Amino acid sequence: MAGSARVISLDVGTCTVKVGEFLITSNGVLTLNRYGVQELGLDPNKEEDRSPFIIQTVSDILKRTGIKPGNTVLAVSGQSVFMRFVKLPPVDAIQVEQMIGFEAQQNVPFPINEVVWDYQMMPGRGGSAENEAIIVAMKADLLEGEHRSAEAAGLNTNLIDIAPLALYNAYRYNYETSDQCTLVIDLGARTTNLLFIEGNNLYTRGIPIAGNLISQNICNEMQEPFIAAETLKKGKGFVSLGGAYADPDDRDAARISKLIRSTMTRLHNEINRSISFYRTHQGGSAPKRVVLTGGSSQIPYIDVFIGEKLNLPVEFLNPLRNVNLAPGIDREQLGNQSCFMGELVGLALRETGSCPVEISLIPPALKSVQARQRTQPYLIGALAAWAALFVLVALWNWQQQAMANSIAQEVHENITRLKNFEGKIRKQASDADKLQVEFDAANKLQAQRNAWLGILDDLNQAIPEGVWVTSLKPTWNGNSLDSAEAAKSAQPQPGAKPGQAPAGPQVNQLMVRGLFHAHAQTQRLNPEVINKFVTNLSKSSYFDINPARISEVIITTALPDNDHLALDFQLSLKLKKPIDLTP
Repeated sequence: MAGSARVISLDVGTCTVKVGEFLITSNGVLTLNRYGVQELGLDPNKEEDRSPFIIQTVSDILKRTGIKPGNTVLAVSGQSVFMRFVKLPPVDAIQVEQMIGFEAQQNVPFPINEVVWDYQMMPGRGGSAENEAIIVAMKADLLEGEHRSAEAAGLNTNLIDIAPLALYNAYRYNYETSDQCTLVIDLGARTTNLLFIEGNNLYTRGIPIAGNLISQNICNEMQEPFIAAETLKKGKGFVSLGGAYADPDDRDAARISKLIRSTMTRLHNEINRSISFYRTHQGGSAPKRVVLTGGSSQIPYIDVFIGEKLNLPVEFLNPLRNVNLAPGIDREQLGNQSCFMGELVGLALRETGSCPVEISLIPPALKSVQARQRTQPYLIGALAAWAALFVLVALWNWQQQAMANSIAQEVHENITRLKNFEGKIRKQASDADKLQVEFDAANKLQAQRNAWLGILDDLNQAIPEGVWVTSLKPTWNGNSLDSAEAAKSAQPQPGAKPGQAPAGPQVNQLMVRGLFHAHAQTQRLNPEVINKFVTNLSKSSYFDINPARISEVIITTALPDNDHLALDFQLSLKLKKPIDLTP
């Protein structure tokens, strides 16, 4: 489809991996081009590293479907994420940011520096001026693992979303907004996610009762391995309709159907409790209809069971209602697997522009890559400017050299032509020597200028975020250039010719003073940035710094007391080669 952007959606669930390739037109219309669904083949009763299974499964799907790697939006399962809905009083935007940070530190059950978190503001219910925010957090190491697995499979992850929130975006894209409450039940493998959708408001809750628990009950009841129990559930399982209906002739099917009904009864009790909590604590309304989705929603008669228990109309989610389908897609197969497509559609919508909920969890590794990509144009521009500067300096040196050559040629011609005028020739030779001295002085000044430019550039490149340099003082061994100690550097050097000018004054050390401030999120002073600053400077060709002994360079660093936004530091930077200040 000409003129269409391409995006890959990757939803890594507990037991199933889903990959979709979508084309997006300029006006935001989605077209499903290719897709693949495949189970991970993990036994939840065994402690296994998921990464090799994810990498292999994603690679198999890409190979089987012909989806080529590209920019990818990844969803992590809701069970791996901490999600909290908090209410905020009506305050200014700046205060909201501060209050959200405080709420995150109070509510997230992990140290805030060990998680990656984001939030989304939601409108107040019933026109209330009170704001509501969704805070989402995930352990940084777990998020890094999901990101690395996708990257190892060849996908270029540029955004990470949460599966329940991606499903909400897909629902809003395909269904009209209604003031009546709709309950979306996403029956997964390990967790059942409930989404209460009422107008533009959302509330979600996870229940640890889902498909794997059914398989585990079959495993315990029939003394079968988990994989065999999963096969029995898919092959013979259905929700028993109760005493008014006769059991099937197959005894295994009859036993399994009763086990499934027992598990679904527990789920129904939890759904009722969630509805009560939503109405009581969130100010929501009672659901008027139920929409089913998720892999476990394929169990026969589950819609009949939930409809009877909740006394509500039940339908299955159609996440592709407003999505175009490429000609090569098998419609019948897609109809059987549409329960897996909701999150994929919601992920693709993140690339169309604005979505109702836009939570983004960026792991540290991906954040570093994105930061480098943002600064790359500026680095290229700086390199071009430096290249232009070197070209100009080379042209100037060439011009000066040409001028000197011209003068020397003129002097030589005068000597040849005016041999009979030795006195005048000697005078011309003396004048030529003076010009040469001036030329050498100019070259020396140029060398000094280049040295200072290089020093300042290396200082600028080494400064980390949160550090400012407020003063630079050139010294000789730490002494001011007008001191007696520095004056010694200006004495004639041993072996100097009579009448030769002294070599100094010289600079062999820079005294650097500056400030460092608090971290942007934790609001805590971090003196480690000064160590990072010195470590970066040790890589410069101008400074004589041992990276293993950076403490010798740091003269003073104010200890953080969390009462200041910024504190002082002082560095003593020794130059590898002194700079002679004599013109």
